[in-house]
Amino acid sequence: LLEKPAAFRVVARVGSGQSTVKVFFDAILLQQGRFQAGLVFTSAVQPVGSADQQALAGVVASRVQRAAQGTSGPTA
Repeated sequence: LLEKPAAFRVVARVGSGQSTVKVFFDAILLQQGRFQAGLVFTSAVQPVGSADQQALAGVVASRVQRAAQGTSGPTA
């Protein structure tokens, strides 16, 4: 695991006239040493699935760890 993971969710209702819809804004922040990465997920009606978010965060976390270990060259 990375040193400083954090996750936040903001839920808002957006409307026009008499129609409203929930909007979800999820952010996952990752840090290992001096390397940082952030993922942002936005959606309406329902949030992006936790499994999907965790899968993508896992991929990004492994790349951040590789970068922090001094692997030369791009890690994307």
